[in-house]
Amino acid sequence: MEQKQLKQFTFYDLYADILSGLNDMDAGKFAKRICEYEFENAEPTDVMTDKEVFYWSNISDMLAEVKEIEMPGKMPRAISY
Repeated sequence: MEQKQLKQFTFYDLYADILSGLNDMDAGKFAKRICEYEFENAEPTDVMTDKEVFYWSNISDMLAEVKEIEMPGKMPRAISY
């Protein structure tokens, strides 16, 4: 059975706030982690700094919740991030 994948997802201000707290190189890697998680169901496997681990722990539950809502094509309503 083919696994369903997201084609797009909502990019909340929280994600942008996190990325703006990182230097350009780390922000690029972090954005890639978010996209790989959302589109490929891939958990981060690369080494993260303590700051990145903290940020990931703050958004990983939200990413999972939003993905579950958006997978069938629905828009999250109760989430106001």
